[in-house]
Amino acid sequence: MSLFLERAGATAQLMDQLSYGYNRDEANQLTNNRLRHVKDGAGKFGENIGSQADDNYTYDAMMQWVAKVVSGGSDPKRTYYVRGASGLVMSVYERKASVTTLTQFNLHSLLLK
Repeated sequence: MSLFLERAGATAQLMDQLSYGYNRDEANQLTNNRLRHVKDGAGKFGENIGSQADDNYTYDAMMQWVAKVVSGGSDPKRTYYVRGASGLVMSVYERKASVTTLTQFNLHSLLLK
């Protein structure tokens, strides 16, 4: 079983033809819920990223997604997810060209226990 998503742009041109890769055993059964990659059969459309390399997602010991790397030639974009004690994402940082930028801050994560 595979997961797919297809979307068209405003001109009905195929924009995304995504397939999601997960860890599987020899019998093709899921071994965990960790996303390995997203492949885009439609190729690059505008600003979207196209297909990703395998194993570009990082998880912590609790199997929570903590980082991803999107290839961008010689300088990939890295996204880091900082979680609070509740497990909710508190903030998101992006790093490109040796510059780290806070891109999202979730106040509700600080208020929930």
